[in-house]
Amino acid sequence: MKAARVLLGRLPKNAGWMALGIALYFAVSIPIARNNAFFIHHLLVWNVFLALVALLFALGMHLCERGVLAALFGVCWFFFFPNAPYLVTDLMHITYLRFYSSTPGGILSDWRPWFVLMHLALGVFFGTVMGLYSLQLVHLRMRRRLGAVASWIVIGWISLCSGYAMYLGRYLRLNSWDMLKPELLLRGIARNTHWFSLQVSLIFAAYVFFSYAVYCAFHRVEPNALQEKTEPERSAAPHAGRNDDAYSGDSWPAARS
Repeated sequence: MKAARVLLGRLPKNAGWMALGIALYFAVSIPIARNNAFFIHHLLVWNVFLALVALLFALGMHLCERGVLAALFGVCWFFFFPNAPYLVTDLMHITYLRFYSSTPGGILSDWRPWFVLMHLALGVFFGTVMGLYSLQLVHLRMRRRLGAVASWIVIGWISLCSGYAMYLGRYLRLNSWDMLKPELLLRGIARNTHWFSLQVSLIFAAYVFFSYAVYCAFHRVEPNALQEKTEPERSAAPHAGRNDDAYSGDSWPAARS
C-alpha cells in the first residue's frame, strides 16, 4: 500500500482529469466508429489509441525514475510517440467530405459532413495534446540530467526521427511494431530514401518541433506535479506561498529561450 501511495503521489496533479477526458473520448468515439461505415472514424479511434499508448509509456518512465525498466519505457515511448503527431496527416481524409452544392458558393444543407469533420478535428487535437504532454514528460527528465540546452537539442533530434517515422507511416504504411521486423523495416527504408522522403520528413519534423515549442510556451507544468518531494519539502509545503523560486530546479523556468 505504501508503494502504491508513493506511485500515485508521483502522478501529475491533473492525472484524474486526464483519465476522465480519455475515457469520455473513447466512450463517445468507439460507438461512433462501430455504427458508422465511414473508414475515417475507425482510423481515428485507432490512431488516438496509439497516441495514448505513447503517453502511458512516458508516464511509466516517469514513475520508474531510474533503472532498466525506465529505459525500457523510454525506448517504447520513442517508437510509439510518432503516432501522436501522425494524427495531423489524417486531415487529408477531409477530401472525401462534400460541403458545397452545385450552386456556386452554395453549401449543402447536410449535417453529416460537419459531424465527421468535428469528430476528426477532435481526435487530431486530443491525440496531439497527449503526444505533446508525453514529450514534455520526457523533456523534463532529460532537462534534469542534461541541462536546458542539451535537452532542447535532443528534442530537435526526436523531432527529426518522428518526422521520418511519420513519412514511413503515411507513405510506406509502416507501424510502430514493425521495429520487431528489422528486415522489412530496413528494406522499406533502403528502397524509399530519396529527396522527396527527405523533404516530407523535414516538413513533418518542423511541425513536431514548433508545435511542441508553442505547447511549452502556453503550458507551464506545475512545480510539484512531476517530481517527488522530499520530507522537508512536504512539511514546509503547507506554509509556503508561491514565489519566484517555485519554478527553479527541475521545473520549467518562467521564460524560455
